[in-house]
Amino acid sequence: MLEKLLRIKSAIGSFIRVNLVYPTIIDKSSKFYSVIPDSILKSKYSTICTGVQFLSWGALEHFGNFNFIGDRAIIDHCKSIGSYCSISMDVKIGLRNHSLDTVSSSPFFYRKSKGFGIKNSPMESRATIIEHDVLISANTIVLEGVKLSTGCVVAAGAVVVSDVPPYAIVGGVPAKILKYRFSEEIIDALLSSEWWNCDLDKIKNASSLFNDPLKFIEEIKN
Repeated sequence: MLEKLLRIKSAIGSFIRVNLVYPTIIDKSSKFYSVIPDSILKSKYSTICTGVQFLSWGALEHFGNFNFIGDRAIIDHCKSIGSYCSISMDVKIGLRNHSLDTVSSSPFFYRKSKGFGIKNSPMESRATIIEHDVLISANTIVLEGVKLSTGCVVAAGAVVVSDVPPYAIVGGVPAKILKYRFSEEIIDALLSSEWWNCDLDKIKNASSLFNDPLKFIEEIKN
C-alpha cells in the first residue's frame, strides 16, 4: 500500500506518475471508480490523458505496456487491454446493450436497490477484450463483449458491434471490414512472432526495419 501511495503522489505537472521505474503517467483529471487498478500501476511507459474515465474498473484484469489513451475516453466492462495500443480521444469502450424484446428497455428493472431486481437480466455485462497493437480512432464506440484482435484498426466514428479479426481495418456504422493491413503471410508471421512481448532492446535494435515486417521479425528472432 505504501508503494502505491508513493507512486500516486509522485506528480509531474498535471499528470500523476504511477510507475517510478518505467514511467506511466495519468492525468489528474482521469476518474476511477475506486483506487487505480494494479494492472495500470504495473504498466510500463503508458499514458492516460485528460478526463479519461474507467468504469467498472475491477473488470480490467490486464493492462499492458506502451499504451496511450486519449482525452475523454470512457472504458467500461473491459477485461483486458494488451500492449502498444492507441486509443484516441472521445472513444467509448464496453458500452452495454439494452434489451429490446422485454417489456421495458430500462436497466432499473434489474436493480435490487430500485425495488425490482428481476433475475436473468438480459443486460448482464460481457467483457470487452482489446489485444495488442490495436488502433482505435477518435469518436469510436465499441460495444461490450467485442474482441478487438491484435493489429486491427478502427476508423474514426465507427460503431463496433462484433469481433474484429487480426490486422483488419474496420469502419462505418455498424463497423465492417474495409481491408487488411497486410497479406495473410505477413499477418501469420506477425502473430507467430508475438513481437509485443519481446525485450525492448530487441525492438529498438530492429526499429529501422519497421517498414519491412518480415525482416523486422527475422531481426528480433536473433
